[in-house]
Amino acid sequence: MKPLLSSRNLFIVSFLVLLATNAFVLTGVASNKAGTPGASVTLSERELSLPYRLYKENSGLSLTLQWRTLNKQDGFDSYSYTNRGTPAWFDSKKLEALGYSSHEIEYYSSSSYDSRKRKPLPKEVFIVLENNSALYDEALKRAEVMVENQKARLAKNANDKQIRGRLERAEKQLNRERLSASRLFAVDAGVELTALRQQYSDSTRFIIAKGLIEPNYSYNNNKENRKIHGYIRRLSIEKIHIPLIQRKLFDNFLGQNKTQRSDIKVPRYQVELAYGSRLEPWVVSVKPMSAK
Repeated sequence: MKPLLSSRNLFIVSFLVLLATNAFVLTGVASNKAGTPGASVTLSERELSLPYRLYKENSGLSLTLQWRTLNKQDGFDSYSYTNRGTPAWFDSKKLEALGYSSHEIEYYSSSSYDSRKRKPLPKEVFIVLENNSALYDEALKRAEVMVENQKARLAKNANDKQIRGRLERAEKQLNRERLSASRLFAVDAGVELTALRQQYSDSTRFIIAKGLIEPNYSYNNNKENRKIHGYIRRLSIEKIHIPLIQRKLFDNFLGQNKTQRSDIKVPRYQVELAYGSRLEPWVVSVKPMSAK
């Protein structure tokens, strides 16, 4: 029995599939970049981090978009989370506005909820990110207050090693907040892109990106009652590809990125980042930042 496709024909079919795939991808890229960008924001290494390991022989390079959420101030180290979390504004009413029914939320927050049953599924919505916003100022203020509180406690208990350790951690966090922590915060979410673009019209400050959200809960003082809120799991796109032509600047940092993730580094570069009609980002330009 003869094979359905000879090796030559199979190669031709594979080649045509590859061409069609590349054409589809390139068409999508061109479509995304057509017209005026929905956002054109200048970010630094604080918001666009290099991979932990970077090798010269690897020609591919992607930066990770670092964004944050600011929750309610209710404990030590609770002021913000990176690339996930529950913003203070993300309450049950916002969940309803994003498509979860009041019945779903009411049942999920009740004591009769059976955790063995499936929880409400995540939804992809539009997440609004603001660069260098009032939320960053609030995060900085909370870090400063934490340091002052620990100093006051240590003044009353000079030999308490636990308080001294908390003060050291709080001072390190304050230093990180001032020098290297991301200033890009999630400030809102919605399902109507046009309405969000009208509300957050400054394209040099605001990014509108797709992201996954879901309901979550925490217990009040009475553990029988759950407090329902929304949770941002991640953005749909958090890796930003660096074209080969713009790679040279980052090659200068090879061998300099082997420090611990927790180490505080002053930003070394800034990137002009644009978001197109499909809410997909691309790098417009990169340049080094002078050391301060």
